[in-house]
Amino acid sequence: MVIPLSLRLRTRASTMLAPALLVALVGVTVPASADDTAPPAATSGPTAGPTAGPTAGPTAGPTAGPTAGPTAPGGPVEPSTDAPAELPGTTETPAPAETPATAAPRVGPSAPATPAPRSTPPTPASPLNIMILGDSVTQGSRGDYTWRYRFWQYLTAQGVAFDFVGPWNGLRYKAPDGSITHYADGYRVPGFDQDHASKWGLKLSDIPGIAGWTTQYDVDTVVMALGVNDMLMGATPAATAQLMEQRLVEMRTANPELDILIAPPTQTWVAGVPEFTRLLGGIAARLDTPEARARVAPAPAVYQKGVHTWDSLHPNAEGEVRIARAVAEGMVDLGVLRPIRLKAPTVRIAPSARVITFTVATDPWADRIEVFVRDRARPSTWLPATVRGSTATFTGASASTRYDVRVITSARGVRAPVITVPFAVPAPLPGVQGTTATSTKADVVTSSAQRVTGATGYQLYWHAATNCTTKPSAAGFRPVGPLSATPLHSFRTSYGYAWVRWYAVRGADVSPGTGMVCVRVR
Repeated sequence: MVIPLSLRLRTRASTMLAPALLVALVGVTVPASADDTAPPAATSGPTAGPTAGPTAGPTAGPTAGPTAGPTAPGGPVEPSTDAPAELPGTTETPAPAETPATAAPRVGPSAPATPAPRSTPPTPASPLNIMILGDSVTQGSRGDYTWRYRFWQYLTAQGVAFDFVGPWNGLRYKAPDGSITHYADGYRVPGFDQDHASKWGLKLSDIPGIAGWTTQYDVDTVVMALGVNDMLMGATPAATAQLMEQRLVEMRTANPELDILIAPPTQTWVAGVPEFTRLLGGIAARLDTPEARARVAPAPAVYQKGVHTWDSLHPNAEGEVRIARAVAEGMVDLGVLRPIRLKAPTVRIAPSARVITFTVATDPWADRIEVFVRDRARPSTWLPATVRGSTATFTGASASTRYDVRVITSARGVRAPVITVPFAVPAPLPGVQGTTATSTKADVVTSSAQRVTGATGYQLYWHAATNCTTKPSAAGFRPVGPLSATPLHSFRTSYGYAWVRWYAVRGADVSPGTGMVCVRVR
């Protein structure tokens, strides 16, 4: 699938491009001013609020995994069920373990600070051919968006002329009878470029003829996301890294101008993955040349089993977003994408005389949220709120006081425009007045009271008694039913007397309990 756009990135050494389009932002907007001033310096408390990754996922979609995936999780390997990858070209013998076939080592960092400009001008007729080479994490199952789709969104948003290439375009589906099929239907969002070179159970040891694919699909850039299955089947991290380097050398031999992006495994909890990941930087350093670059994409800033996966290995919708974001950041280093700019966050405020709650919606790139609050009468003093996920709370405010909240979101040193939103803490709710209680039917008590300005609900409490002479303590009252929209409620009791009192409610605020009255029950 070709996306004809004005940006042409076909030759090998690229320039970092100007800031670009922004990706979608999820959330509810509160009118705010956006500024790029430095973060506020808190004169009381820490200078930066707690960090937390965003919990909001994509703009639409499940936070769980595929609608129909493998019947039992336990690894991306499906031995003997799927045929091994069929590659054009001849099968080559792997190089000896102690002597990987590779380019000469380079001295210095694996990624120059500023890539050299590409020599060929962009032309829509010649898109960048990108092969995404991976396993089940990359292929996905029926019902997935896949991180390939999320990555396609990033490339498309920046106007890159590209074409995903590879021998397959489908997802995997394991039927209840155990049969496995791979087919193009079943994507959560159809209509994107679905070509790929990824398959459940695929290992580096399965693709000795990868040079044939490189030539057949005229690959310009490869995103290499293999290795976990090799280690799950017994290969050591060192042997897996050596085999990855050999496969990449085979591709680079077929195309000396091939750009390489290595995507580290996300399953850091799998034995061998951390050591394997540490070896990837050396591979990129040895394969990086003036004619063709090699980089390692950053790992997702936060990626946890059971939080970003639907089983022990495979990403859910939020995990897909995080993988795609990390690969896109690697593409920035390669010069394919422009440096990322973050959209300003939005914030929804629930002020209360007891606690102020801020719900922050961030750009999908953002992985750090900081929230500060100041009393407008003391504009130089910013105090940090407590951040948990996408929610922040602040308990140091006073009723009937005007405040500002400042929200700062960032990702790997890139900061979104800072927003500052004014708000006021409302005055405390007054006690409910005019409480009455009657009993005109057997075992039924009806109570009412006057409405309270600003209240959003009312709660009736009652206390059983043997007379209306002795007032009970407040601790003995219990609520009657749920909150009601008006201060009018009836309830049944078998006791001879009942004391009642009303409370007004507004968010987290509750009025003092006043107007206690007693009624004799018929």
